[in-house]
Amino acid sequence: MALAAPLLCAQEMVRGTVNGTPVTQAILEELTKLVPPEQRQAIAGNPEELMRYYGYIGRMSEMAEKEKLFEQSPYKERLELARKQILAEAMMTEKGKDLNVSTEEVAKYYEAHKDQFTVVNVTVVQVPVKTDSELPTAQAKADSLWKKLQSGGDFNAMAKEYPVDGDFKSFKKSDNMPVEIKDAVFQLKPGQVTKPLSRPNGVFMIRLDSIVEKSLQDARGDIVKSIQDDMFRQWMDSIRKSVVIAK
Repeated sequence: MALAAPLLCAQEMVRGTVNGTPVTQAILEELTKLVPPEQRQAIAGNPEELMRYYGYIGRMSEMAEKEKLFEQSPYKERLELARKQILAEAMMTEKGKDLNVSTEEVAKYYEAHKDQFTVVNVTVVQVPVKTDSELPTAQAKADSLWKKLQSGGDFNAMAKEYPVDGDFKSFKKSDNMPVEIKDAVFQLKPGQVTKPLSRPNGVFMIRLDSIVEKSLQDARGDIVKSIQDDMFRQWMDSIRKSVVIAK
């Protein structure tokens, strides 16, 4: 809330006058969105040109008012649709400000979705497989590495020799990934390694390095946003379903 007042003042700051009318920062920001794409680079970054554009469309609209173009088609219909669109956006914005989430709702969500807040950090050995014919050889190599590991082999050295393809250093139980990998890793204790797991792109051995569970306090912001997003989606769906279409 401490930042609200300065931001509001900045929005209300008068940046100049056009034909005697004060032009605020808020007006310039909204005007920037209306500048045609082909003129945006030249106008949007230049406050003076932006105000000149404001004056230009003001003059043109005054001329249109005198000609009563707002009463003619298709301008009449386009104006009405534009008004509806702006009001619809305003309603969505105001609804978004009114989505209150209680402490009890946050706690309940946390308990029901702990998988989203539990992360495992891992180190991976991947014996690569490029074609189906390479799989038996890769499985044999992985089995050999596994036996070596049981005899005191250095897993870190294996991981350097057979690095994982891509960024696979951590994941959550709720992530969309092969069930057999998730189940195998989440059954481990820190420091333990899975037996070789065959996948189309390789044979994997995965060491569980650590398990990090985000606390309720640390997860609160993410939870509130998730609940608010769901509330907003439900509200939007209810509005859509209330629409009656007849042919």
